[in-house]
Amino acid sequence: MPHPRIVVEHRKELSYLLCQAAEIEHLAMGQYLYTAFSLRSEVGPGVTAEQFEAVERWRRVLLSIAAEEMLHWAMVNNLLTAIGSAPYVSRPNYPQRAKGYPPSVQFELLPFSEDALRHFVYFERAMGVDVEDAGAFAHVGEEPPPMAPTELQPRPQAFLTQGQLYGSLGDALRDLTERLGEDGLFIGPPWAQAAPESFGWKDLVPVHALQSALAVLAIIVEQGEGATEDVEGSHFGRFQAVLDEYVAMQAADPSFVPAPGDRGGRARGGGSCADRTAHHRPHDGCCLGSVQRHQRPDPADGLPLLRVRPRVRRATRDPGRCRRGTDVRRHQTTGAAACNDQPAVRRGVR
Repeated sequence: MPHPRIVVEHRKELSYLLCQAAEIEHLAMGQYLYTAFSLRSEVGPGVTAEQFEAVERWRRVLLSIAAEEMLHWAMVNNLLTAIGSAPYVSRPNYPQRAKGYPPSVQFELLPFSEDALRHFVYFERAMGVDVEDAGAFAHVGEEPPPMAPTELQPRPQAFLTQGQLYGSLGDALRDLTERLGEDGLFIGPPWAQAAPESFGWKDLVPVHALQSALAVLAIIVEQGEGATEDVEGSHFGRFQAVLDEYVAMQAADPSFVPAPGDRGGRARGGGSCADRTAHHRPHDGCCLGSVQRHQRPDPADGLPLLRVRPRVRRATRDPGRCRRGTDVRRHQTTGAAACNDQPAVRRGVR
């Protein structure tokens, strides 16, 4: 499948795509932390002492990768500051399914399972690597249309992998540097950026020119998906190793349950809010995560059912009266002693 071309003709689109990259790193770290925290914390039913050693090893891998996503998030924000934009620290709620992203870029909080690991491997894959996403993630929806060079309003663009997005950002930095010059593109102060002494990451260096900007992008790509499929230290390689070991242990002992809610390697529920678009929008208040939270919990899972209190619309009051029915004009003449609802009078009627 040919890679869609990402067009960056001006600083505003570059800033927009860097904000989207920061948002992606932010969402990814949340995914990995949730999965790490879902793993069992002690030996018990479904986990032997030997198996628990593997569980602890997988937890360390997940937490380590989440920490590197935090580093990447900080590096992208350094790039934003370097080109004169503000750091971008916001993100949408989970689940985030192809809203502002291509259909294949999806995020959801999942307990440790085969589905979760396959989704992580797919998300961190390198360009040209043929792996399938987990079955619970349907790639539905349309990709953002190609952007014309004459468009001025920044907007999302289609990409297949993180590597392609960051590669396109590198091309944009080279092109804009050639047209504007380094002094014209990198106008942000280096002293306003995070540095190694800020958080203890030696790779977190201020960006002040094209060379340092490209070095930042190279580190993000190499640590994330790796330069090739064979990079064991990349996120892609480490997730693949955890998946392979988990599948082998599950096959050897079907009773092995490393996380509450794990049933034979599949995420409990087998679906998500995206499967119910006829009933719910992806970010309705009732859609807090995947479909299993709408089902009656299995006591053996040890997971609470998330209950959402329905929004109750207050009855409409006469705008001329307070909560006790007193005419508001009486408060203006008699003061607070006329009614104990003085705060409601100060706020006004909603």
